[in-house]
Amino acid sequence: MALPVVVLLFGGPSEEYEVSLRSAAHMLRCLDRTRYRVLPVGITRFGGWFRCAPDPDMICRDEWFCQCERNIPVYVRRGQLICSDAPDRPLHPRAVLPALHGAYGEDGRLQGMLDCLALPYVGSGPEASALCMNKALTKSRLRAAGLPVLDWLEVTPSDMDDPEALFCRVNDTLSFPVFVKPCRGGSSIGACPVRDGHNLLHALSEALLHDDRALVEPLVDAQECEVALFCDGKQTLVSRPGMIDCAADFYHYRAKYSDADTRTVVPAPLSGEVSERMRQLARAAFELLGCRHLARVDFFVRRSDGEVFLNEVNTLPGMTERSLYPALMADSGLPFSDCLTRLIEAAV
Repeated sequence: MALPVVVLLFGGPSEEYEVSLRSAAHMLRCLDRTRYRVLPVGITRFGGWFRCAPDPDMICRDEWFCQCERNIPVYVRRGQLICSDAPDRPLHPRAVLPALHGAYGEDGRLQGMLDCLALPYVGSGPEASALCMNKALTKSRLRAAGLPVLDWLEVTPSDMDDPEALFCRVNDTLSFPVFVKPCRGGSSIGACPVRDGHNLLHALSEALLHDDRALVEPLVDAQECEVALFCDGKQTLVSRPGMIDCAADFYHYRAKYSDADTRTVVPAPLSGEVSERMRQLARAAFELLGCRHLARVDFFVRRSDGEVFLNEVNTLPGMTERSLYPALMADSGLPFSDCLTRLIEAAV
């Protein structure tokens, strides 16, 4: 009897392309091949879809597309995946497992397309995905529900035309130091701290290269912690918080994915009260924003008083060998391989 097909979808035109490759490689190593026929489908930076060899090392090194004779163009139609080497034998995937991050992967566009194609997939639907990708909208929704978030300002390109007014607005509303990042984005791309007004315009210009809106928040002296959630309709798991131990001045892209000095601590060394507070807030945010199957909720714990603030909600969190989500699930008693199997069945 043929094994059900699971499509592992990765790559794409996002700035987080490399992170997607690493997530896909780790997921490919952990998926249960005795239960599923795993079909890796890579999306090039230019949008072409290709079936590729199930070789996690080649995917991780971005060499998956080098073996052209092993890559087969793939087309999709309602409920089917069609490989160009067998157009008369369409595949009917049991589920699509997205390993995409950032724009086009977790902002609702991919999810809307998969819905239109009647292809079941792991993760939140288009509405929740788009909402959580937009940090300002997320914070507005959370604050309206009484959940704790840091204050913020949105900056558009037109605001940059009057630097003096912009400086006064930031200084009067938030005061320096502040943190600047794209409103929609991830992996700390285009983000940086601004200690005083001298670097504000440069930081905003950099953030606006990656999105049409930038977000400015107070820079608080805080520990960054993360809580992982899993929900398959039968069980909801809310992990204990994990912590990032980072030597850099902030958790930037290189610190996340390559710095040897960065390490994850599971569980985070927090009091039982603070840990439980985070778990309750994470579940409340997950439900409030309409998330599905999985998410990672990021927090700040202010060092001066232990106050907890919700930072972001990630509907397709990183699944690399260094990522916290797999480690937090394992700490919750759900090994990553079992987690992936149950997520796939939840999508079905």
